[in-house]
Amino acid sequence: MKQKLFFYTLLLLTGFCCQSCLFQEDDLFGEPSAVRSATAVTGVQEILQNVPNGWKLEYYAGTGYSLGGTTLLMRFADGHVDMAAGTGPSAYKPGTVVGSLYQVTAEQATMITFDTYNLLLHNYSTPLDANMSLEGDYEFIVMSASEDKVVLQGKRYGNIMEMTPVPKDIPWRIVLDDIDVIEQDAGGRAYRLEKDGKLQKLFLRNNGTFATFSAYDVATGAEEIVSYIYTEKGLRLYTVYDAGGTNVQNFEWDKKERRFVCVDADASGVVLVEYALDNRTPYETYVGSYEAAVSRVGEDARVVTENLFVTITPDVAGESYSLKGLVVIEDLKLSLDIPLLYDKTTGELILDSQVIGNYNNYYYFACVAGSGNYAHTELNMPARLRGGLVSVVDDRSPLKLHFVDKLSATDTSMLVWLYDSKEFSMSSAMGYWYYYTFISLTKKDPQN
Repeated sequence: MKQKLFFYTLLLLTGFCCQSCLFQEDDLFGEPSAVRSATAVTGVQEILQNVPNGWKLEYYAGTGYSLGGTTLLMRFADGHVDMAAGTGPSAYKPGTVVGSLYQVTAEQATMITFDTYNLLLHNYSTPLDANMSLEGDYEFIVMSASEDKVVLQGKRYGNIMEMTPVPKDIPWRIVLDDIDVIEQDAGGRAYRLEKDGKLQKLFLRNNGTFATFSAYDVATGAEEIVSYIYTEKGLRLYTVYDAGGTNVQNFEWDKKERRFVCVDADASGVVLVEYALDNRTPYETYVGSYEAAVSRVGEDARVVTENLFVTITPDVAGESYSLKGLVVIEDLKLSLDIPLLYDKTTGELILDSQVIGNYNNYYYFACVAGSGNYAHTELNMPARLRGGLVSVVDDRSPLKLHFVDKLSATDTSMLVWLYDSKEFSMSSAMGYWYYYTFISLTKKDPQN
């Protein structure tokens, strides 16, 4: 009963705190507004601290949930909060607990504010450069609160998010590992939303987000963005979605059948089935020797074109490769291998923004150049949000391909930056080592 009373007090406080002073609030509520505010603050503080294993926050960044959701674990005690996550900027090791301060205050509503820098949370709100941030919040309006759930709304961007208690017998590491297993195993980009075997929509997971689908209506071609979050058992759509007249939201991953199965009441027969494009290039086709035509910005700022001999060799079968011979530091007689991923859905090669090597305590970071030819911002992004390059097949006999920006499919440039420390957020950029304006590969064996 006490929880319910606090819940309603909180709602009433939120609803009436902005009303005109002409209303005699003290008469309506039987106690001064300051007392009600203090009661609400104390109630939220107690709820936050009285959960033995902390809270799981389903955090959504981007205006209108445009980046999708990611999980933050939090434990509150006496103005201090510990956080951990499965992903973060370059300086963060997944699962590491980082601490900062927080406050519960009464403003126009009851607020939770994380008011000292936290590597995880503030990474989403801090400007990455003069014109860009990840549009995330670190101040939250408390919409409702109980021991079972706390509902928050970002103060600036307005995304509504939920916190639920972490089961007391499950270590945080296990929670994050379970989510990561789902995210990695269900790594296909394309799914068929089916109801009782009938196709409803095509869902294509978007690059450069935590978790969003582009949902395509097969009949009309209409497209809409669907935000979601990975869970310990599958995924949850941000909001209820209409699948052929059936409301769906929660799905569990079926590894054997390669599909997400809806587990909502009255939603049996609704699944998201993984599929691959019929005309995709097989994994084995890419393995071999190539002549690379590379346009590069030289020391005098002029663009020069040169031909290089490169190879693509298998790394993890069916999943990844190494591109050898493209980045050669002649003065040091050093060649840096570039990791490539294989997209099982589309058959594309993906060159993600990433560290590609180090030598004498200098670190080389390859990334898409971007419109401003400057990419330090990517170092402060979680890996899933970073840019990169993706292959476009121009011919199949012999195999010929070039690379484009994986987010916009237009920008073909790649930079290799040099840093003096692997702690990129605290290191100095020594300038770019190579600036590739165009990369094209032609396979030397025409039979493959």
